[in-house]
Amino acid sequence: METIKKDTKIFLVLVPHRDIRVTLRKFSETLDIKEVYPFPWVAPLAVLSKPLKADELRQIAASLRNKTEKFNTKEPSISAFPAGEDNLSLLGPGLSLKIESDIINNSIKIIKNPIVGLYLIPGSNTKLLHEIPDCIKNLPKLSFRAAAAANMYIYKKSKNTYMWKIGKLNWLPKYKK
Repeated sequence: METIKKDTKIFLVLVPHRDIRVTLRKFSETLDIKEVYPFPWVAPLAVLSKPLKADELRQIAASLRNKTEKFNTKEPSISAFPAGEDNLSLLGPGLSLKIESDIINNSIKIIKNPIVGLYLIPGSNTKLLHEIPDCIKNLPKLSFRAAAAANMYIYKKSKNTYMWKIGKLNWLPKYKK
């Protein structure tokens, strides 16, 4: 992102392979959930104070790969999303990954239970914040090896619109047994 707006939040995200994102996009398109914002089918792992450099992202990608050969999604869940004053929550399948703070030096906050985001839920949508809709409970369990680490920038463009940009993808290396 060439210029970072003042109110832009920066995240470290895990970007699943395109095949997984396509599956999630198609599933999202079948849902009829009102009063939510779309999200780019990535898993935020940490809030950052500044974007990570390419060599830092490569090192994080290697650390993530050393933790696991394969990522699995879990039951759909809702978690607070630290993207400003709007009291947002993230809705999507949980991810079987635990992040330790020592792999990310300039993080403001580690997201302890990552979720592969489908939607951002505004705090005003109290019904959805307390009850996962039945339609999303049918989300298939997904498993993937190919993923990338990247910076993600998100900011509020208008009252009902969030914009994001995902930086250069740094693919996790092949798992070594």
